[in-house]
Amino acid sequence: MSASNQFRGLDPAGAAQVRAEYGVDGSGLNAAFLDTGLNPTLTTWANNVAPGWDFADNDADPSSSVPHGNIVASLAVANAPDHQGVAPAAGAVPLRVVGDSGAASFANIARALEWVIERVESGDRSITVVNLSLSDGQTYTSDWFSRDGGWGQRIASAIKKLRDLRVAVVAASGNSFDGRQGMGFTAILPNTISVSGHNLSGDAFLASAQRLANGPNATDIVAPGEGLVGPYGDGSLGFHDGTSYSAGIVTGAVLLLQSIYLKRFGVLPSVNDLERWLKQGADPLFDPITNATYNRLNLARSASLIPSPQLQAQRLAPRSAEPVSSPPTSAFSEPDPTTAPEPATPVSATPVTSKPTPSRSIIPPQRLRSFQTLRSILNERWRNDASSNNPRLNNPSEADSVDFSAYDATTPNSPPPLSSFAGSGSNRSSLALNKPGIEFTRIETFQPGRIR
Repeated sequence: MSASNQFRGLDPAGAAQVRAEYGVDGSGLNAAFLDTGLNPTLTTWANNVAPGWDFADNDADPSSSVPHGNIVASLAVANAPDHQGVAPAAGAVPLRVVGDSGAASFANIARALEWVIERVESGDRSITVVNLSLSDGQTYTSDWFSRDGGWGQRIASAIKKLRDLRVAVVAASGNSFDGRQGMGFTAILPNTISVSGHNLSGDAFLASAQRLANGPNATDIVAPGEGLVGPYGDGSLGFHDGTSYSAGIVTGAVLLLQSIYLKRFGVLPSVNDLERWLKQGADPLFDPITNATYNRLNLARSASLIPSPQLQAQRLAPRSAEPVSSPPTSAFSEPDPTTAPEPATPVSATPVTSKPTPSRSIIPPQRLRSFQTLRSILNERWRNDASSNNPRLNNPSEADSVDFSAYDATTPNSPPPLSSFAGSGSNRSSLALNKPGIEFTRIETFQPGRIR
């Protein structure tokens, strides 16, 4: 295979080799996709779409012919003769959070994550990974959301809870790269497995792919993001680019790594283990724009790092020359390898009912004061918007609740804008689709639901 086509087409991650070598295909596991919904009638799925929920319309029918969700899920779990995902025997649980307007409210995302938590805590362990191929289009280097007191914090808390439950949350970094390091929300949250995208040859990032090299919120893995095969709404296949689809590849990779470990030990690995295998097995990818080196997905090598029961026993065994006062812990995983696997049960279509929290949060005075110096920057940005006849400024009702001294949406280390609005609508904080049918990673802060 030529270098220019190394990561193109039907098996961009080299998953067929891993499935054959380890005898796994994702069987018995499910990935939940918080997206535009799925079209269950497509031959792409081969009946592996499980019941989910439509949080946008609040009903039990998350079906949709919008391409984005179908493409993302197909890259992970498609199971058709002419189109297989990374883990073709795994199931897809569609959780529709993007409504007909093209926006996914933070409230819907939080409730969908809590729906998964409820399933897992009730004993249904079949959902083992959650895909979030949505972003807000902003550039952050720090996680302000986990302490914003609003929907951002509720989402961050749910993702942390899922991690504790050994359910990985894979998030796309976003497609708004402008030369600065950083990622969008939700990838900036430290408890996600954050994913950026590279080109066909694997030697450079996609031009628009966001990335962050260092720190606790750094990009975890870079996966194929160009020329990826996925279905349109009518089932026909096409080539697609974007970090959303890179996240679909990594979601499938996680399912295979979980399958290998589950086959050997009867339990799921921790998310810490999954992240370590992905990173330690990765190839280096140097980015001259940010002058930093990142981790490029190498699924075969990551799979080779999963311990065998024999190696696990050797690591657990005490050394004969040294007294052991307490049982040693494994370097790879917390669970007891002798524990029987928990049976996978069908996913219920019953939605989570939880008391909503206000969409607005109050920024503590000490934080707000520290950002007063951004007023001039924001005012300049606002004047530039006005000079370009931005429709947001021509409707006073869309801007009259904004406290411009509280944040700067273009500054990486500023508090997040999404929960700083009083707003008049319940969907003031939302993720929205960017370009219909191509890539959906853009926030509409002032006009939720409008497609840019």
